[in-house]
This record gives sequence, C-alpha cells and structure tokens, in this order.
Amino acid sequence: MTGNNMVLKKNNPTGLFLKIYGLICGELPNYRFYHSRWLSYKDVNKDLKRVLPQLAGKVLDVGCADKPYERWLEKKEEYVGVDIAAGGKVDCVISLTEPWPLHDDYFDSVMCTQVLEHVENFDDVFNEMTRVLKPGGTCVVTVPFIYNEHASPHDFRRFSLMGLQKIFSEKYEIVESKKQGAFGSTMGLLFLNFLALYKPTRYFFGILLPLWILLCGAVNVLCFLVDKLDGTAAFYTNVMIVAKKRR
Repeated sequence: MTGNNMVLKKNNPTGLFLKIYGLICGELPNYRFYHSRWLSYKDVNKDLKRVLPQLAGKVLDVGCADKPYERWLEKKEEYVGVDIAAGGKVDCVISLTEPWPLHDDYFDSVMCTQVLEHVENFDDVFNEMTRVLKPGGTCVVTVPFIYNEHASPHDFRRFSLMGLQKIFSEKYEIVESKKQGAFGSTMGLLFLNFLALYKPTRYFFGILLPLWILLCGAVNVLCFLVDKLDGTAAFYTNVMIVAKKRR
C-alpha cells in the first residue's frame, strides 16, 4: 500500500531526475498543467481541496507516504499517517495481514487516496478502516477506474462508481459519490503514461526534457478541452466517495 508520492533516494539518477522535474513541473498536489500526471490528478485534487478542509478532529490517512494533502486538513486536531513501509512522515507502520495497532472508533475521519487498487486483501483493509472510524465519522476515498497497470506487481483492481457505491452502502451512508475526469483525460493520461513507460521514448524525452514538457502541456490542454465535449459520463478516470459510518 503506497500513497501518492514516491520517495527519492540520494545518489539515484532517477531520483535526481524526478527531483529536477518536480521543481519545474510541480509536485503532488500542486502539479502544473505541463506535468505528465496533471490529467491523472486535476479532478482528484480539485475535489480533495474542496472536501478535505471540512474534516475536523482526529484524521487517519491510510497509505499516507509523504502526506501530500496535509496542508489541506485545516481543521485537524490530530493527524496520523499509516503505511506498510517506514518513511519520514509515516507515523505508524501497519501490516496488511494483521489488525492495525489503533483503537476502535477512535478517528473522526479516515482518508485514503489512490491506494486501494494496490491492496491485495481489500476486505481486511476496508474493515480496518471502518473499525477505527467513529460511528458517524467521515470516510473519504479516491480510486482509479481507467488507468494503466502501475506499481507492479501490486496492482490488483479498478473501481467503477457503481462498484464503490455498492461496497460502501453496506456500512456507510453515502454523502457524495462522483466520477472524475472524462474521455479527454482518459485518452491523454494513457498516451502520456505510455510514452513515459516505453523505453525508447522514455530515454529520448529524459534527454530532451524541454520537448517532453512542451508535449505534456499541449496534450493536457487539448484533452482538457475534449473533456468539456464528453457527455457520455462513461470514460472517467477516477472515482471519489465521501461517506459517513452508520451509527
């Protein structure tokens, strides 16, 4: 289970490239429109920037990694981040096969962003999230629907809006459920991700970084405009759900 950011290692050429790229194109959650992942996150971040400031009290971040959304939790009193690997901002390392070392009904809110697709034993993690959340507490989840395989070999599922609604409706009252992205975003992110993963183009654009940035900016703007024309609501990239645990 890994959150939304990757840890950069010192003296790692790839890490150095990503650091330079982040300085130019922004880092999560503040990707600039010419970042290659802007289409993947533009709607996710827009909605989280609206929802997260409403979370108050004790907040649990599942799969927190580097806690990229911490600054948006304006009303938090306590903020705990858990992940399966230790990191600079991970407060508690958890096991996916054992109960988490957290009290029942303790947190006022639980958030989990772009993580659950990587969890092999989904039911166990979902039940633990529910266990530690207070009755009446809020759960905020975002997950991909159309996206290429990533973080292999730990990529196990995708979620449709209806599928996520079904999962949550058994134990939660759904406050908001929303499709994120449209046809343009879907095609654009898959195209850019393909170029980033395909070795010949990856090395080419790694050398000619300005050309890669220009291409990403052009694709992102074009696909943003195509989104405005898509009235099907069938080609979304992501799903968000906000739900309250039943008392």
